[in-house]
Amino acid sequence: MIFECRPSAQLSPYVECFILQRISSCVSYLPQGVFDLLINESQLSYPDCVQMLPPSVWLIGQHTRMVTLESQQPSWVFTIRLKPFALLPFSQFNAKEIKNAVVCVQSQLQSTFYFNQIAELFTQASSLTEKELLFACVEVAKRWLNSVIRKVNFTLPELFRAQSNAILLSRGNVAIHQICNDFSLSKVTLGKHFMAHCGLLPKELSRIWRLNYFLFLAQQGKGKVLTDAALQAGFYDQAHLNREFKAVFDMAPKAFFSSAHYHRGMIEHISNRFEGRYDPYPR
Repeated sequence: MIFECRPSAQLSPYVECFILQRISSCVSYLPQGVFDLLINESQLSYPDCVQMLPPSVWLIGQHTRMVTLESQQPSWVFTIRLKPFALLPFSQFNAKEIKNAVVCVQSQLQSTFYFNQIAELFTQASSLTEKELLFACVEVAKRWLNSVIRKVNFTLPELFRAQSNAILLSRGNVAIHQICNDFSLSKVTLGKHFMAHCGLLPKELSRIWRLNYFLFLAQQGKGKVLTDAALQAGFYDQAHLNREFKAVFDMAPKAFFSSAHYHRGMIEHISNRFEGRYDPYPR
């Protein structure tokens, strides 16, 4: 099961949602144009990069392919989903350097105190409902994030925010030259903005959100007529969809919907994003 909680109004410009999952074998993170801060109860493995993830705070950078983490035992994973323009400033690395990577950020975020509190909550899980555990983790995360934002005096990059939102509103189906015209920027300058703030080129983010839109449409149609969903999402034909889908998910769309990687809850996150449910709340 996937349990989700929205942020407070104060954090809503930076955070999309908080997610709690109980995993028994693996957990998959689809490319969604976001950054995920992950806190794991027990050791996870990242087979694609031959990497072990002991209990800590991990940052999943922007990824152009699916990230699957495996667990040898049932365990809790708590995730803070940051918006594409809300990567907190890390002095040790930037958005470009963490592309397609999972990096430990416990020391950079000075989060050991808060991590220990969430780890303690994991040990109390048997006496709590899933929602009680989620809300308790969220309360700790809120104090932690507010302290980080205040300490570094973090402000959102409003120009990049507008540029990325233009792609989101089009569901990824927009020509890059159109964005350049709308913001009176050259293609080179636009690319630099995207690489600096999220580590992806505009074309890469467009491709991710176009594939996300296809997943959303296909789930609505219960995966019956994938060609119709592909055309509506902006792909030329089924072959065009298959090429781009396999490059990201390493399998055909039909196989994905019948695989262990697919979960209705993850598509709900995509739906919430496209329908504006993660937009900032009035303060």
